[in-house]
Amino acid sequence: MRKNKTYQQLFTILGLTASLLLGSGYQTLASNTNQPQMESLTKEIEFQTTDKDEDASKYFTSSITENDKIFHIADISTEIVNTQTTEAEYAIYDSPAFIDETIVEKPKDTIERDGITYQLKSTEKISKRIEERIQHVETEIEIKDLEWLDEVPRTREIDITDNSTGQLITAEMPLIKIKTDTEKWVDTFTFPITITDYDADYFMLGNSKVSKTDSLLDYKEEFLDYLGLPSDKYKISSIEWNGESYTKNGTEYRSATAYGQKLIHDVVAVYGGEATMPAADGMYYHCTYINPDKPGGSLYTIKATATYTYSVADNAGNNFIENLMEWLKANPIAAFGIGTVIIIGFILIILLILSNKKKKEEKEKIEIVDIDKNKEG
Repeated sequence: MRKNKTYQQLFTILGLTASLLLGSGYQTLASNTNQPQMESLTKEIEFQTTDKDEDASKYFTSSITENDKIFHIADISTEIVNTQTTEAEYAIYDSPAFIDETIVEKPKDTIERDGITYQLKSTEKISKRIEERIQHVETEIEIKDLEWLDEVPRTREIDITDNSTGQLITAEMPLIKIKTDTEKWVDTFTFPITITDYDADYFMLGNSKVSKTDSLLDYKEEFLDYLGLPSDKYKISSIEWNGESYTKNGTEYRSATAYGQKLIHDVVAVYGGEATMPAADGMYYHCTYINPDKPGGSLYTIKATATYTYSVADNAGNNFIENLMEWLKANPIAAFGIGTVIIIGFILIILLILSNKKKKEEKEKIEIVDIDKNKEG
């Protein structure tokens, strides 16, 4: 019982000592951390703009890190350090003259000049006399079912669109060339045959003597020669009688019809040349384009200053252990005292535990001896 009292007194003394040491250290730390310690730094940039009220925040980051400390932006101030007047950079475009604006291309929103993209600023329509002028034209025309290529017309009326005015005119233009010629055989070749004096034993086909008993088809080449048709372009495949013979004015006749194929041409002919375009009253687009990077007006040079701040108080809670270690390093006597108190306290706790354990064992031993004596009685 006496030992326990002694231990309690020692614990009380150690507790008071530790409280004094830690209390003074904590008070010092608290005084250090509760007093805001502000640090700040500034960053400056200069930029040019046509808007003197342009927001400068886009030129700065919201925070920066220096010496392992994060500084947050607190304020941005601006100052106009220079103002100069600049001329706009333009590009002019005049369209070809026209009459009907509904069929001509409208001015484009942008044009390229020397690698620079200009934007359309204004468009004006200006009257202009369009004088008579020469325009080269060519038109392709398809012509089908020609038996002879020389049947292609030497001239042809064609429609011409005036490049300057957009007007459609008609002019007769000569054949320039036959672009394509597609040949094909068709079964449309036919011609009539009439034999005079059919009651005679024979008749003459050109220089050939034909017996009335002969097959007319055996003389197909002679028939083509008689008609003056080349055999490489015409073919006779059959000859059919048109009924029996008949008499007219005392002369006996008999009729027949020949059938076959002929070679025809489908051609694409090109007509054109130099055509004279008539004079007319028209107009043109006068377009002004501007360089968006050089629009003209006032150009401001602005100096922007950003202030960044770092607060120790804001980071004290996170760095309490670090601050405590720094305080202990700065106060070695207090650190030694606190360490000694902790070690002595730890030893006392061990002794107290061992003492309580020994008492418990002696008590159990006494109780066992008393039980044995009662049994003997």
